[in-house]
Amino acid sequence: MKDVSGWPLLVLMDQVKEWADSARSEALGQTRAEHAMWAERLRGSAKEVVVWLELHGQEAAAGELDAAMVQFREAVWVFGRACVGAYPPDDAQCREWRERMIGSADHVSGVCEDLHGTVPRGTWEGFPDD
Repeated sequence: MKDVSGWPLLVLMDQVKEWADSARSEALGQTRAEHAMWAERLRGSAKEVVVWLELHGQEAAAGELDAAMVQFREAVWVFGRACVGAYPPDDAQCREWRERMIGSADHVSGVCEDLHGTVPRGTWEGFPDD
């Protein structure tokens, strides 16, 4: 197991990028439910980071990440509702919603990367790496 105690934001960034890359693929057509559950797991991981930041005096950073994750979760939800019964997922009915959903994931990744550069490294001392 890797020691992520110094860079949990980069770990989250990579996890969200992996999700977005998968959502860009044709696999999304067969695995929408799995992608939605995966997004919920990402939300849980982000929540751990947000709470840690809040508890360690980084409220602004926590708020920025939390806001980005709220947008991401809403985009996943809207995509799921807008594309019910549409196949393939690139169908005109849901193409725009898919792009918005992936764009919101890209935004989360960017926020994580930006915050990694601004949150003091000592903030992560003791962060769980399981």
